[in-house]
Amino acid sequence: MTGSRLGLRLSKGILNTISPPIPAAYQWASLYVATQERPLLDMSQGVPGSHPPKFLQEALGASSSSPQSFGYCPADGELLLRKSLAEEIKFVYGSDSDVTAHDIALTTGCNMAFFATIMSLADAGDEVILPVPWYVTHTALLCIPELE
Repeated sequence: MTGSRLGLRLSKGILNTISPPIPAAYQWASLYVATQERPLLDMSQGVPGSHPPKFLQEALGASSSSPQSFGYCPADGELLLRKSLAEEIKFVYGSDSDVTAHDIALTTGCNMAFFATIMSLADAGDEVILPVPWYVTHTALLCIPELE
C-alpha cells in the first residue's frame, strides 16, 4: 500500500483510521453566523477562541525568556505543580486521601496522557473501550500493532 501523494507505504492501522474531524468542524464553523448573543465557541481542539489577557501574555513571555525555562521538564511533570495538585486533591476529597506528588504524572495534553496510559496498561489483543466523543488520535493509537 502506498500513499498516493506521499510516495511511501502507510501502515494498515493508519489506512483504517477515519479522517480527523477537525477540518469538518472548521468547515461547519465557517458557515455559522455568530452574533453578540450567540458567539461561536471553538472547542474543537480545546483551543480557546480568544487571546489570553495582556498581563498573562507578558508573564508567559518573561517566563519563556528565562534561561531556567529552556529544555524539557521532568517526564512526570514539575514537582512543585504535582505537589500542589496533591494538596488540592486532599483539600477537595479529604486530608486522609492517599495521594502524594509521586502518584501524579502531568502531561502537556490529553493525547499525551492517553498515549502514556495505553502504552502503560494495554497489551496487544487487549480491548480498550473509548467513550463517545473520542478524539481521532485515540483511535489511531489503538490501531498501532505491536512492532518487533
